[in-house]
Amino acid sequence: MPTIAFYRSQFRASPNHRHLITSTGLPFFWLADRMHMLLRHLQRPDIDRYVQTRAAQRFSVMQMSALPGPDAMTVPNAYGLLPFNDGDVTQPVEGYFAHLDYFVLRANLLGMAVALEIADAGIVGSAITEENAVGFANYLSNRFQEQAVIWVLGSGDAPEDAQRQAIWSQIGQALKTNTKGRHLIAYLPSRSATAGASWCQGESWLDIALQRSGPAYNPLAWRAVEAGYIATPERPVLDGGPCAEDQPTIAGEEDGRLSAQQIRRLVYTSVFAGGCGYTYRNHSVECCHRVSDTVDHARTPWHDALFDPAAEELHFLRLLVESRPFQVRVPDQLLVANQASNPAHQPLGTRADDDDLGGDCGSYAFIYSPDGSPVTVDLTRLSGSMVVAAWFDPRSGRGRWLGQFPVRGSRVFTPPSADDWVLVLDDASRNYPPVGLGSDRGMSI
Repeated sequence: MPTIAFYRSQFRASPNHRHLITSTGLPFFWLADRMHMLLRHLQRPDIDRYVQTRAAQRFSVMQMSALPGPDAMTVPNAYGLLPFNDGDVTQPVEGYFAHLDYFVLRANLLGMAVALEIADAGIVGSAITEENAVGFANYLSNRFQEQAVIWVLGSGDAPEDAQRQAIWSQIGQALKTNTKGRHLIAYLPSRSATAGASWCQGESWLDIALQRSGPAYNPLAWRAVEAGYIATPERPVLDGGPCAEDQPTIAGEEDGRLSAQQIRRLVYTSVFAGGCGYTYRNHSVECCHRVSDTVDHARTPWHDALFDPAAEELHFLRLLVESRPFQVRVPDQLLVANQASNPAHQPLGTRADDDDLGGDCGSYAFIYSPDGSPVTVDLTRLSGSMVVAAWFDPRSGRGRWLGQFPVRGSRVFTPPSADDWVLVLDDASRNYPPVGLGSDRGMSI
């Protein structure tokens, strides 16, 4: 169970700069829910309901905005409070930020970090300027010096012009200095950006390179993470701005919604392409949709949408990743020997990079099959002489044991159905626990 100790948790990059760990060295998998309009719509009883549900679903990060939307200076929070007196960033309204304090505290006490988006980019360059940016950054970081907070710069729809980049850099440097490096800093590109955080990739304050694959559904969205993974200097990377579950595929249309299967495909392929986690979004939840709302094209009350299928299923990915040493996990598409005719159906692989002999192989591998197509695996990319194989079901978290096979050449593995599945391969000599919540052999972890 989470304890108050998490309230003071800090995070850093793993030794290989690819994953996140706590300051005590424990692995930390980023499974976030993004609800950037939370302060605007939720009062404290609803905040309690929200964070308690997400904690029970084993989300590890709550991603939201301190100043949501380009109209953040003129639209009040759920208690009718604007963030600043007379729109002056140097005059923060205590009651507004006390509401933010409450959310951060509640999330931390339930064992979740808060990825706090500083402000919508639409007010950077106007309300937040080169003259007041450092003061505002120091004001926020002073409030949360001891809390489990990860700072997120960028966000929003505004273009990433030179003026905004300069202000974001000021904020990043101020946060890094004022927190003495205890808090990680991420950058989430604007929707108008054509790539990830490429302009700030070399900035000393940047710790996590978020990618933005949304808002349109694209089964090849994982390529954005792949591109971020190979960028230098090496940093943890993940998709921090994808499309949302139950989002209309065409704006304004009630039919054609993104399904749980489509969201699972985005999540698993993104993580297996090198992501240190993923930020989930739900359209009705993020809109804080109520039955009376008619303009957001959401169809489910937000408190009911908290239990949409993908939201209930994604913790199985966390279960899978955390069942093996994941600080050494790397993407490896050479695991898959067969190539799909349609790239959208190509299986993706990831494995451990822990071979004691220094070869291109590891003690375990995961391969995601998005549509139940057979997977041909190059077993020589596994260490040891025998491999233990099992199928992992992303919908139930259950495992199906297949048996042991010699580590030589290639072997075809056929999923149990036409749904999406994860093939799990382990070096038999490592004696890893059986994968999943249960299996046809009655084993569990």
